[in-house]
Amino acid sequence: MEQILEGNRLIAEFDGIKKGNPNSPDDPRWTDRYFNKHGSCIGKNPPYYNSDWDLLMPVIGKIVRDERFIETEYREHLMDIVPYAHIEDVYEAVIGFIKWYNEIDY
Repeated sequence: MEQILEGNRLIAEFDGIKKGNPNSPDDPRWTDRYFNKHGSCIGKNPPYYNSDWDLLMPVIGKIVRDERFIETEYREHLMDIVPYAHIEDVYEAVIGFIKWYNEIDY
């Protein structure tokens, strides 16, 4: 369960969701409140990208539309599996991409 929570947090950060406390969307710590990129609170729990296609697909769109990633192994893998894979497999592929993305200097 902790691995799923950490993966969801990783995707949320990539997706532009801010973390912080209810009084300050700019607080750099993870707390029990989560904010969207405009600072509006979206709830007490992190988004569940691992089980909700409606949350995961916009993140995939962000990855596959970015021209910097055309012909990268991770983007091509996502393009290949999204139409056929289970959400768990796509979720893991997105996490793999984000870990790679965080290691490179863009």
